[in-house]
Amino acid sequence: MHIEATATDVQRKKASAVCLVKRTLLFALSCAALLPCVQAAEPLTLTLRELFGTSHPDQLVEFELKEPVDGATHRLFDETGVEAPFQVIDAGRKMIIRSDLPAGATKTWKLERGRSAAMSAVQVVQMDRYFEITNALTGVRVPIGSAGESAPAPIQGLRYRDGMWTATNVTVNLLSLGSAEREVRITGTSVRFLERGPLKVVAEIAYQFADTNRFCTSTIEVQAGQPSILIEEDGNVNTEYALNLAPGLNPTEGRYRHASDQNPEAVVPLELGVAKRYGRMATWDPWAGQQKRGWSWQLYDANGGDSANLFGMFAGRASRSRWTSPACTVPARPARW
Repeated sequence: MHIEATATDVQRKKASAVCLVKRTLLFALSCAALLPCVQAAEPLTLTLRELFGTSHPDQLVEFELKEPVDGATHRLFDETGVEAPFQVIDAGRKMIIRSDLPAGATKTWKLERGRSAAMSAVQVVQMDRYFEITNALTGVRVPIGSAGESAPAPIQGLRYRDGMWTATNVTVNLLSLGSAEREVRITGTSVRFLERGPLKVVAEIAYQFADTNRFCTSTIEVQAGQPSILIEEDGNVNTEYALNLAPGLNPTEGRYRHASDQNPEAVVPLELGVAKRYGRMATWDPWAGQQKRGWSWQLYDANGGDSANLFGMFAGRASRSRWTSPACTVPARPARW
């Protein structure tokens, strides 16, 4: 079974990071005694076993259950008898827990009847113009639904590791249409939560258009204990938006990785206030790696020290990325970053 977790490729700093990446780790996962928990005479036991001799960091682990579980009427306990947070998704057919797993180790949990204690590791707070989604390491603000052509961008703010919010200028954070979309008119924005904690929050921002055949969605996910925000975009409209990441970061250098056998990393100087355009990342441009445009980017203050903030953006799984031209009849698949 594949367990997905976020990770950074370059550990240049031990500082804060808002990294946009999703990497697949392979776990050996076995669920023992998966009896229907509603009627089971004994507690439901979940077992996580590592068979490859590799230690895996703290992350979310997903179990598939044989029978649906009602998360509101059950409690989860680890091997020491301490109550642990969990989240039921997919109409109770899957369960998410949070754990690391040392090489060769085995961990078990038991699910029993009872009302669980409130242990939310991902918070959602509604403000006047946005929802604020945070964990202990980072956070993101997503817009509240609205009507009209002035559509807010799917991201209305990002929180760095030190707690400072950046990219919060609402007059700048607007969704705009590409030059080829002059005849397209936005009519509104809606937001719904696909998952709402306590271990994972997933918000979907959808844009409505006068032409009902057009669509554009941005799905944003925040996981407990992870410094990364996962973003997946899907649609048949060419849209774009800009974020000012300088407040709290003051970047002087940018580092990117590309497909080069001799020097796969490159560092470029950054000067605030001076406009310079760089090529698209590989998520949007399949030739970006060969043209040294970057498979990933990190922005930082070179003189900031180990405690300075860091921003990183990484392409997600290749299986989730696909681009088609407007003339192509094959439906486009979402791009994850």
